[in-house]
Amino acid sequence: MSDIDNAELNNLAKCMGVLVHENNFATFDMLKDLESARNCLYAKHQKQTVSEKPSEIVEFAVDKENL
Repeated sequence: MSDIDNAELNNLAKCMGVLVHENNFATFDMLKDLESARNCLYAKHQKQTVSEKPSEIVEFAVDKENL
């Protein structure tokens, strides 16, 4: 969506029945910013998930003789 220019988004909105004034593209800019933020958060989450190493689980056996 961020690759689509504002004029094309305005035409798409008009086709869906949404009236946006020709000189007010703040709505489209906000949507593009939200999409960019979502993409950045997703990339950050993916980077953290890959960098985390699984910890080794060691079983603990209770020595009943020393209790």
